[in-house]
Amino acid sequence: MAYPSRPETTPGYVAARLDDTTLLLDLLAVPDIRNDADTVQSNGRKVLRRNGRDLELVPLAGSMQSLADGRRTQIMVVADKKGEFALCCDDIRVLPAAKLNIQPLRRCMSGPESLFVGTAKIGETIAFLCNAEDLGNITRQFWEQEHGKLTSNPD
Repeated sequence: MAYPSRPETTPGYVAARLDDTTLLLDLLAVPDIRNDADTVQSNGRKVLRRNGRDLELVPLAGSMQSLADGRRTQIMVVADKKGEFALCCDDIRVLPAAKLNIQPLRRCMSGPESLFVGTAKIGETIAFLCNAEDLGNITRQFWEQEHGKLTSNPD
């Protein structure tokens, strides 16, 4: 598993809260952050229009939280080698790399199947560092088991 960028190589990180979990991603892997007011309905699904393409919204939290009417959602567009995907989050913050003390995940907590590779304390919260490739693979696998191919995937 590749370790995401170090503070010396990225301007910052995106902290995205999904229910009680906060993910930390390299800012360079997050080309866009929006709110749900920027979404539209297309073929019965909520999508984010970006660069002439519809990115299907993936509510990756808990057991795939519903996109209930009235729930204010922030959307983080993540780019990996397979394209872009849009994750629904409860809260998104951009943090300068210099303000974070990222620690590698302890050996007893990591493994080849682990999404997380490090941690950082943000206020009273522990954020889990992951890279866009692993997050993309897990997101697509999880979503496609339930709903079929993501509309943001090529082909």
